[in-house]
Amino acid sequence: MFLIVAIVLIISMILVLLRLYFGPTLYDRVLASNVFGTQTVLFIGVVGLSLIHISEPTRRRGIG
Repeated sequence: MFLIVAIVLIISMILVLLRLYFGPTLYDRVLASNVFGTQTVLFIGVVGLSLIHISEPTRRRGIG
């Protein structure tokens, strides 16, 4: 599930970058940069949660 969310976020970030470079007005470019920053924070959160989810079984067994 985390992989699907990460892939969707990456695709969305690519689309926002296209909007940032080819936006017709300055307002579109500023808004795209704001959205890109927000999506970056979301991507970091998804990666962090997936790493916690992956490492959780090893903590229960007392290995890590």
